[in-house]
Amino acid sequence: MREYNYRALAEAPVPNWGWELKDFRSQALRPVAERFLFNNIRISTFALMPAWIALEAAREQLWFDHASIKAGVALDPDLSNYDSPKITPELRDEFNRLVFEHRGIDKEATRSFLRKIGVTYVEYQLSWSDATRSSIDALFHAIILDSWTAFECLSVDLWKLTLDNESGELAKRIEMSGELRRPHKDLKPQDVRHNPKTEFGSYCLETRRLTLQTLEDIQRIYTATFQTQIGKLFNDVEGGYIHALAAFRNALIHRAGEADRKFTEDVQRFPEFRGISNGDKLLPDGEQVKKMRDASMFLGRQLIQVADSVLTPSDADDDS
Repeated sequence: MREYNYRALAEAPVPNWGWELKDFRSQALRPVAERFLFNNIRISTFALMPAWIALEAAREQLWFDHASIKAGVALDPDLSNYDSPKITPELRDEFNRLVFEHRGIDKEATRSFLRKIGVTYVEYQLSWSDATRSSIDALFHAIILDSWTAFECLSVDLWKLTLDNESGELAKRIEMSGELRRPHKDLKPQDVRHNPKTEFGSYCLETRRLTLQTLEDIQRIYTATFQTQIGKLFNDVEGGYIHALAAFRNALIHRAGEADRKFTEDVQRFPEFRGISNGDKLLPDGEQVKKMRDASMFLGRQLIQVADSVLTPSDADDDS
């Protein structure tokens, strides 16, 4: 039987990405960094949703059953009557007492209940319920797609803001790199809103002189722009799992989750995916989804750091 390993994703702490927003030297980059952090918090919170629902449903049903028995109300196993239970004042008072009592427990106890009850219930359901399996597959896919979207949007916004706010050195470098195309032929001069002299990054994207839609585009353009070891980051950060994320995202969107030759080529560097053949349905587990999510977060954080160092060098940057 397939191992979903939802627990590996649900119980993984939201990674500390290495700095606080207050540590940014470049004020121009704060909005894009804040949006990227917000997106990653949302993704990690979403991963916990099934476990939280399972915990809260079990907890409240336990309290309701206890209050019912204490109030002398018989438990009714008929689900058709469940949406309109008879709530006596005595039953309501006992239920509310349990609710208020529960509010006094600390966060660590709540997290323990989440792991022992919520996550365990989801894992149990995955062992036999096709509906739960389908739902968790959909959750895994959504996290992959959202993680890629967060990274892609960061890549675009970060490049644009950096080129808009730098001294002009990077603009000259990217112009000389051969990466820029002519402005799109269908774009009329009067429709261009950005000045290439003062908003070079925004101008290039608006006129489609370059695009940052694929991982190959992003890695190539960032390397040509910053000319540091930035290209190496794509292969080193979190074991290069950004490549797995991009490959899975493309297969989910363009192939309905089915592997093709490009997918198998793109994931050859990862031993755990080498057994996937052309035409196979992609079935990542929770550990693999967690690695893809974290790769997006940590590589994005590294790219922000590079841009921050370019716009506002510190003494350490100058000495290096």
